[in-house]
Amino acid sequence: MAREPQFDQHQVLQRAMEQFWRFGYSGTSVQDLVAATGINRASMYGAFGDKRSLFLGCLDQYIEEISARRQSLLSCAGPAPAVIRGYFDDLLATSLQDRQHLGCLLTNSALEIAPHDEEVNRRLKRRLLDLEQTFQSLIQRGQSEGDIPADRDPRQIARFLVSSIQGIRVMARLGPKPQMLKDIVRVAMQSLAD
Repeated sequence: MAREPQFDQHQVLQRAMEQFWRFGYSGTSVQDLVAATGINRASMYGAFGDKRSLFLGCLDQYIEEISARRQSLLSCAGPAPAVIRGYFDDLLATSLQDRQHLGCLLTNSALEIAPHDEEVNRRLKRRLLDLEQTFQSLIQRGQSEGDIPADRDPRQIARFLVSSIQGIRVMARLGPKPQMLKDIVRVAMQSLAD
């Protein structure tokens, strides 16, 4: 009979996620994960499988908690442009407060791992498509309420907003001057205006 793990799996995933986030997938060894999580190799392999499986679990936890929290900002009440602006303001604040220049785990993984790992690629594409569809619905609502010009293609704007987000997160890794990120947000918001 298998023994129940003697550790909090959520906490272990959180610590492993921070390790992957800080050093990337390739820059994180199994020994680094053992040190970061405080559990031994046997327990890690028994509970999560190999390094890649642990990473996928971390990615899922990031999507469920961090990424979902930000996306929930898009379900706030109010005019669509204001809701989208709130999302971008939160993103901007998070990016500017990122003193370690970690960026976004999803964006980092899209650059490092997704080109070589179909499962990671699939999960990231699904997440970005969900975000695109959320923006598209919000833009369509804004158009029906007269807050966004009706002659704009909602899908194209949504895709532009998603790519702007990814650009902000990549630039945040480089530690840019705040004005650079603010300029990206300003132009993204102009895509919704007359």
